[in-house]
Amino acid sequence: FKDVKAQETPVKDSTLIYEIYDLYLSDQSCREQLRKFNNHELDSAIYKKEVLENSIRTTDSINFYHLKKITDTHGFPGYTLVGEDFSDSFWNLVQHQDNHLDYQKEVLALMKIEVAKKNASGTYYAYLTDRVLVNSNEEQEFGTQMRINEAGTSYEPKPVIDPINLNSRRASVGLTPIEEYIQLMNTRYSGNLNK
Repeated sequence: FKDVKAQETPVKDSTLIYEIYDLYLSDQSCREQLRKFNNHELDSAIYKKEVLENSIRTTDSINFYHLKKITDTHGFPGYTLVGEDFSDSFWNLVQHQDNHLDYQKEVLALMKIEVAKKNASGTYYAYLTDRVLVNSNEEQEFGTQMRINEAGTSYEPKPVIDPINLNSRRASVGLTPIEEYIQLMNTRYSGNLNK
């Protein structure tokens, strides 16, 4: 993160920045521990997968109430309110609210307004669009939501509309080609794959 005082765009609400920052740190800490555990970077005699997964669920549940209060008060916190880093962090927290699909839809609508004003990330808007579609049991547009293939050897996108034009849609919102994204996922989460 950039130092709050070093942000290029003047921000209006430093209290909100610190609130988002605290929520984001707790969110990422749990997930990073689980990623390291799955990649065999943590001692399984000390760390237990079930405990790490429960910690993620608890953190997401607690964070929901804070996130809802933020959007009820501010809408989607865009760049001019909290700066780019913290606006993006807020989006990331919303991505993890899969147990609250109606809330994800609400934030998607709020974020669309800010993206139109170039006050939020269009790329991350694409991620949240896909997340909402997948959580609604629909095909995604941009292939951002992944699963492990049947053989367990690689990540692949969950079902997408019009797969032939997927990379073109991805490029239109600043995403890399799907082949590069799959490679990134395979590297970052290699511990989840069969060797």
